[in-house]
Amino acid sequence: MKQQTTLLQFLSLLFTSSSQNHHHSTILVSAQSSAPFSSGKAVPSVLAQQEGEEHCSVDGSCYFDILNEEDSSDDDSGDEDDEEIIDSHLLDSLYTFLSTSTSYLPLQTLERTHLQTTHPTALNYTLFHSGNYTDATKAGSSQWIGSINAQIAKRPQYTTFGSILDIVTSGAAGGRQPTLQWLSSLVHRKELVQYHGEMNNEDEEYIKPCRIDLLDDHDEDPFRKRCILGVTLDEYVSVVSDGLNADAEEVREKKRVRAVEQVDGLGISERGEVVTSLGEVEQGKKFDTVIVNGLPIYNKEEVDLKLEHLVQNYLKPGGIMYVFGEGPLINVEHNENGPGEQVFGEILGLLNSVKSLFGVNPGKSPTASFFHRTISRLGLNVVTSTTFPTPYTFDDVTSYLEEAVEWIDEMDTTQQRVSQEMKRSYYQLCSDLLYRVEDLKEEGYEEVYTGGYEYMIAAQLPSNNNNDDDGEEEHAVLPTVDTPTPYTPKEKYRADRDPNVEQLQFPPLAPGVLETYKWANGDPYDGLSARIGIPPQLKDTIIAYAKGLGIWDIILNTMEPENQMRPDSTKILTVASPYSGQNFTWSVKRPDNFEGSSSDMHWFDIADEAAHEEALRALAKGGFDEVLNAIGTYLGLDNLVSFSIGILAVTKADKGYVHVDFSKSGKKAANFLVNLQTPGDDPELTVIEEDDVGNRRRAQVKYSNEFGILNGDDAMHATNECNHRASGGVRITASIFLSQLEEASLKQVAEHDKYYFPFGNMDWIWSQRGRHWNKDGTASMMNDKGRQPFEPVDTIEGCEDRVGENKEECMVHGEVRMNCYKTCGFFKDDGEYRPGKERAVVSPELPF
Repeated sequence: MKQQTTLLQFLSLLFTSSSQNHHHSTILVSAQSSAPFSSGKAVPSVLAQQEGEEHCSVDGSCYFDILNEEDSSDDDSGDEDDEEIIDSHLLDSLYTFLSTSTSYLPLQTLERTHLQTTHPTALNYTLFHSGNYTDATKAGSSQWIGSINAQIAKRPQYTTFGSILDIVTSGAAGGRQPTLQWLSSLVHRKELVQYHGEMNNEDEEYIKPCRIDLLDDHDEDPFRKRCILGVTLDEYVSVVSDGLNADAEEVREKKRVRAVEQVDGLGISERGEVVTSLGEVEQGKKFDTVIVNGLPIYNKEEVDLKLEHLVQNYLKPGGIMYVFGEGPLINVEHNENGPGEQVFGEILGLLNSVKSLFGVNPGKSPTASFFHRTISRLGLNVVTSTTFPTPYTFDDVTSYLEEAVEWIDEMDTTQQRVSQEMKRSYYQLCSDLLYRVEDLKEEGYEEVYTGGYEYMIAAQLPSNNNNDDDGEEEHAVLPTVDTPTPYTPKEKYRADRDPNVEQLQFPPLAPGVLETYKWANGDPYDGLSARIGIPPQLKDTIIAYAKGLGIWDIILNTMEPENQMRPDSTKILTVASPYSGQNFTWSVKRPDNFEGSSSDMHWFDIADEAAHEEALRALAKGGFDEVLNAIGTYLGLDNLVSFSIGILAVTKADKGYVHVDFSKSGKKAANFLVNLQTPGDDPELTVIEEDDVGNRRRAQVKYSNEFGILNGDDAMHATNECNHRASGGVRITASIFLSQLEEASLKQVAEHDKYYFPFGNMDWIWSQRGRHWNKDGTASMMNDKGRQPFEPVDTIEGCEDRVGENKEECMVHGEVRMNCYKTCGFFKDDGEYRPGKERAVVSPELPF
């Protein structure tokens, strides 16, 4: 038998559990500020909200291409909110509310409706005007959406609800919408995006506001993997008592004090105020959004008058009225379900019994259809009417007990109708019901199905309903709906990840000429990719050097099917220079198959500074200066450095790994590909362009002796599908990284792949800056003066013992090799290297 709790313990338990989860029956009434209109047509979505390149057609409709980030530098000026420091615990609680609360779905539907009514043409405009293809694919099809009506990643735009009037009323049975917490999420919506964009729990996340056209908004993925609706507010007034029927003055004051405490805790006290009744609201003031939280309805005849009062006094012309409520609890009334439903029915009976002592007759909740018809009769255009099933959690059930206790607290035992014994009995009933709820939770019950539903009705007030000529702009008339419909989860937009292959424009190129990719229909390619005409001797010089090293034979042998390495493995090779006879090291790595790719590609790379310097001489001999000059001149760079030669080899690829080599380097880092051998006539390279919601365009490149391929920032590419095993052929391509080294590109180069030399050593990489080309023409590979001074340092202790007696651990890919730089001797001593001296003087045996 359970120990009986005292009244104080009971109340303490009850109010502790309720402090963060108090629910109300909600009606939202909202008027919004709409974008201006021209010639009787809505200006599509982003005109008044976005920054970017404007595009207009002859019918007067416009859109903004706002993913163009060329001018989207970080700019915090003029936005004082960005400087506000928000408690991380508050942001965590708001994020939890948005991501897990069942109460948020109707409010989320309201947010979607607000965005759709503010930007009514955005989705259709995106679908109709986007995309261009040469294969007769209709522009704007699902194959290509592009960046129209998307958000600027660095400076996302938000749609505001404007000023909000939040009315917390009494009289409605139960309730489920925590509107103050929702208001806080609007006030802090920008901070939520920024905060969780950095780190949430153990997972790195980037939550971005949804597109203006809501193309990327859906219900399928977990909340943290979805976009967040880009809505906010300007100011609010919260009426915490019975806004349409009078509570006792002391009751209103208690509610006000409690609401003020909640508002302070939610961090929104600076954005608005709390009052106790509508009479305290500034006379004549109208709000963009009006929230009536728990409209008291004692009979249906009163509904018209109450809604008409709200429309006439608080709703702006052309605005939207959002009505939230709860339909009848069918199954609870008929006791058709299990113990959870039965105890909930008893709790509702207790609450209604207590209210009746105050003269409050809860009656039966009106249906969504009733409200829909009533609102229509008032002359409003119903644009959304949605019902939501209401499986109650036991926290929801407990909230009704909390409301009952609040009413019991207000019982005056000095009156004849209420005795002290009656008040104690009500408290005891609350205690008994709470125990039954806790027992059900312990038995594994999670939800109570009431058989009822919630609803959200959005209705537009036409401008001509208001006779006052107050200078309000004319608003668009939105399409209407006839009846309430059940909520259908919003499906995820299915991006086309396997599009038809298109052609690129590939006119002939002379050596040293750079031409960026263009689709056959003239569309520019989104990333930094280009063909560059190469000197006729470059390919042969690289092949001759690889053969002289013995690397060429090693490649052919390694790529025999029986000799291939296992995925994600690396080994170190010792080779001899064809120029000096000096021994140095190269590495071989077979990368793992990422993201569903399937390929036997192997990477062959220089593995110490001596190998690096000799490979540079081979590039110089091959005329690579022409390539560097083309790149530096076209991109307007100050200088460039080349990072040696790597070689890629593949015999079979069922699916290439689509990736970018660099991003956000400021066009200061890139990779250059030169094909050395290909066994067949099929294209070797896949080129991908991806839009904001994941649709892809695809082209294929057939390598040529005339040009190489430059892949810079956001240049998506992959090895094209192939199978050369039957012929015994191997596709071999040289890969040369290059960069104008500065803060942004230095990090990109150092972190590109730390497995190979120089293992992400930023000091050594920085010492290479500007040595091979500059805009003044004073630096080149032919007159290369080498790197700047550099002193290698081991990055772990005890390297002399770790490397082994004969430094054998330096030849094993692992912690020792990648950290014992100095002890293993991967870098040349400055005395031997002679920084600043022309390489022709330092190493005359090498080709110049």
